[in-house]
Amino acid sequence: MSTVIQIAAVGDILVSKSMIHTARCGAEDSFDFAPLFQHTAPILRKADLTIGNLEVPLAGRETLYTYRHPKTRFYAFNAPDELATALKEAGFDVLLTANNHCLDRGMAGLTRTLEVLDRAQISHTGTYKEPETAGEPLLLEIRGIRIGICAYSKSTNKLPLPEEQAWAVNLIDEQRIRHDLIELRKRAD
Repeated sequence: MSTVIQIAAVGDILVSKSMIHTARCGAEDSFDFAPLFQHTAPILRKADLTIGNLEVPLAGRETLYTYRHPKTRFYAFNAPDELATALKEAGFDVLLTANNHCLDRGMAGLTRTLEVLDRAQISHTGTYKEPETAGEPLLLEIRGIRIGICAYSKSTNKLPLPEEQAWAVNLIDEQRIRHDLIELRKRAD
């Protein structure tokens, strides 16, 4: 008999200024994002593996979480760390971090996002804080089935990666993706 697993995958998880305002707990500097997921969490928790695209950095407390970047004119986002806790409680196991907003708060924001996700015990792939692990796909085993996950981004909204840290974001490159998939098929089911 073969093993069957259920995977739930969702698109962009992007919290805007109004959502952050709604999640604020009174006048305190704390936030509760759980109500945002109250209707979807029961569905997400049923899956054996739940994956989402985290389209917002977790770069630390700010007074202005959303603004238009002065150089690129793209909107730049950030969210309080409590979002990671709410995502874990809602059932997310993996967050993809390679997307056009991953550098909205620079390399410091990218690195801090990964640290916050690590503390929340949410696996992630697509961006990296160390060159030794850069480009590595995520490999998970769910009920005896090895699953490989890759993530890439088309752009970083015209925010350049520092040349010495070009490895920090998986950018779309057809040859690289083809190579990654061939190699991953050797390790995953």
